[in-house]
Amino acid sequence: MAENKKEETVQGIDIEALKEKLRAEIRAEDAATAQQKEKSAETIRKNALDEAKKDLVEIELFQDDDKYANDVIVCVNGDRYQIQRGKRVKVPRFIADVLQQSAEQDKSTARMIARYESEYKQAVDTNHL
Repeated sequence: MAENKKEETVQGIDIEALKEKLRAEIRAEDAATAQQKEKSAETIRKNALDEAKKDLVEIELFQDDDKYANDVIVCVNGDRYQIQRGKRVKVPRFIADVLQQSAEQDKSTARMIARYESEYKQAVDTNHL
């Protein structure tokens, strides 16, 4: 038992306590480094988003008195944009891209619905249902 006690201390220094203190310092440095890297990455993302917001394009959304009467809300990465219909407005290019992708998806969906309706009508006519 005395030998174990002797091994744990050298010249009055507790080796295990010293090891634990060094481990704690390394963990703290690792955490600080990780936090700094995260801040750097966040800064880069924020700067890229700020630059993207400066790249404006002019758009005009269709407006009628029925389905397309209200403003359009677009959210990208937590940022919300309310876009007025029937007026030419400037928006960041990425917002215009989102609106274009949405319109393309609407067209694709309409084509798919029309195709299924046609197939159903043909099946009904063929089978005299």
